[in-house]
Amino acid sequence: MDPFEKLFEDNFRPIYQYVYYMIGNKADAEDITQEVFMKVASSYDKFRGESSVSTWIYTIARRTVVDFIRQKKTKKFLTFWKNHIPEDFEAADDFDLPSEIFEKKEQKEKIYFMLSRLPEKMRSVIYLRFMKGMSVQETALLLDISPNQVSVTQNRALAKLRTIMDTDTWVKEEIR
Repeated sequence: MDPFEKLFEDNFRPIYQYVYYMIGNKADAEDITQEVFMKVASSYDKFRGESSVSTWIYTIARRTVVDFIRQKKTKKFLTFWKNHIPEDFEAADDFDLPSEIFEKKEQKEKIYFMLSRLPEKMRSVIYLRFMKGMSVQETALLLDISPNQVSVTQNRALAKLRTIMDTDTWVKEEIR
């Protein structure tokens, strides 16, 4: 296996998940992910090694997603996981009963719906910090913002999520 094949194999799934999370449409996510790896292939020899390869690929993915959104020229940024969660995003535990699997999927959909109401920058920070487990510094590097901006954006996003939870009655009922 050549080095690019290994790079593709190691990074395809996380990049696809990130793009799908940001766009919310399977077909567009597949096209954008393909475009990301075409850009990676065409500029691989220009990679300077100032960051990890995966950080470099995430940066290309983020910029490609932003370009896609600009091309769409919509005010509604990123509809994201509207009616379903990708089948392979997070497999159910082997011991979950069908009712538990359904309940978990329902909870995820509600969480994703609340997250979809955040602006793109806040959603990116929440995704990278909490879903990918990146540090403040890694997130700052990837989003090309300062670590302080990451922290401020994270805190504002969490506050906005609390407000959304307070105003949505179905969320209040589920939490009780």
